[in-house]
Amino acid sequence: MDERKSFEKKELDEDDLERLLISLPPELQKLWREKVENLELEEAIRIMEDVLENRSRVKAKTFTRISNIKDPEIKKEVTDVAGIIENTFGDTDYRVGKGTVGEVYEMPYSSRICVKYLVDEDQRKKHGNTFREESALLEEMTGFVVESIRVPDSYFYTASENRVYFGMERIHGYTLEEMAIDPLDPKFATILEIVKKLDKEEVKRKIRAFLTRMHKEKKIVHRDVFTRNFMVDQGGNWFLIDFGKAREIEIGEDSDRREASDLMFADIAIGEFFSKIHYMEGVDKQ
Repeated sequence: MDERKSFEKKELDEDDLERLLISLPPELQKLWREKVENLELEEAIRIMEDVLENRSRVKAKTFTRISNIKDPEIKKEVTDVAGIIENTFGDTDYRVGKGTVGEVYEMPYSSRICVKYLVDEDQRKKHGNTFREESALLEEMTGFVVESIRVPDSYFYTASENRVYFGMERIHGYTLEEMAIDPLDPKFATILEIVKKLDKEEVKRKIRAFLTRMHKEKKIVHRDVFTRNFMVDQGGNWFLIDFGKAREIEIGEDSDRREASDLMFADIAIGEFFSKIHYMEGVDKQ
């Protein structure tokens, strides 16, 4: 008896589809159940077999590096998330930032993690660092706090045949650029209520102190210090983000000009931001 032919003639049933579906992580099971529920059984099984084969191929060519995370709860969460986000990129409901090089997404199953995906390698080459380099710089800066200013913690970096991305701390706030465009938007109200009480010159002083120590102690220049790269969260905490153009200062390099540029543009950014939010506040009261 030809066992191969006998197997080929086996009638497919719902159990065959279910076995394929339960091979996926729980989050993806739900997604793919919805996608195939209205298909003919044979077509649904064929699609799921292709999905599992592609996942297996990608996984075999995927490299993930988990950062040194001290908090055990966050480390477990990061490890779990790192294994499944490959297939969740692209849902605009969760996109929190979009640039020419990358897009940042919050994770629907983790409020503490966001992921930055590379979307345009040609633009990345024009702008500077690889995602691995940017992730490494963030990891180097993790835990570095000056005058209560810091960068988002780095969690992991992943490169696969299909996609490059890295995970970092999700900051629940907005950039200075976003808030300056429309400071009357109600979603900014909590943060701006805090920020408007601050002295502009004192904020400049603190940011200069942060950048100066970053230059001297971490040997890093940011090179992109604009309002789009400062964030303030709901508690009024300040963050410097996006190290896509940053670079390490090499031994013997004369970096005075680049360091001075960081400081100058920081002063300009803070000055512009405070001018805009106070101007709009005056317009609103007229």
